[in-house]
Amino acid sequence: MKKLILLLLFIPFVAFGQNDFIGSVERLSSEMDDFISKDSKIEIIAKGFTWSEGPVWSNKLNAVLFSDVPNNIIYKWDEKNGLDIFLDKIGHSEIVPNSKKDGTNGLTIDQQGNLIICMHGDRRIVKLKDWNSNEVLPLANII
Repeated sequence: MKKLILLLLFIPFVAFGQNDFIGSVERLSSEMDDFISKDSKIEIIAKGFTWSEGPVWSNKLNAVLFSDVPNNIIYKWDEKNGLDIFLDKIGHSEIVPNSKKDGTNGLTIDQQGNLIICMHGDRRIVKLKDWNSNEVLPLANII
C-alpha cells in the first residue's frame, strides 16, 4: 500500500515535469555539428498560437521574442519566467486605415541592439525606442 501511495504521489511530478519535443534536426552537412549538438531536441516552449512569427533572440533580455500576429501581441519567453507578454497592441494601432487587424509579423535586432518590428496591420517598419516602453520610431511606411 505504501508503494502504491508513493507511486500515485510521484506520477503528477513526472507528468508535469516532462517537456514536449517534436520532430528532429536534419543535418545536410556535418558542419552543423559545430552549432547544434547531435543529441539536440526540438522543444515546444509555448502553445496556443494561431499564427506566430518572429522569433528573435534578445541578448539584452536574455529571452526569445516572437509575434502572435492575429492577436497583435509580441511575447517574450525566458527560462526563468516562461511566457510573458512583451508588447501588446503593437502592430495594429489604426494609424493606417486597414481592414486587417493583424499585428506584428517580422522581428529582428539591428547591429546597435535595437528591436526592429514589422507592423503588419499598420503597414510600417519601426524601431523600439526603449526596451522599457512601447514607444516606437518609424523607419519606413509602406503604402
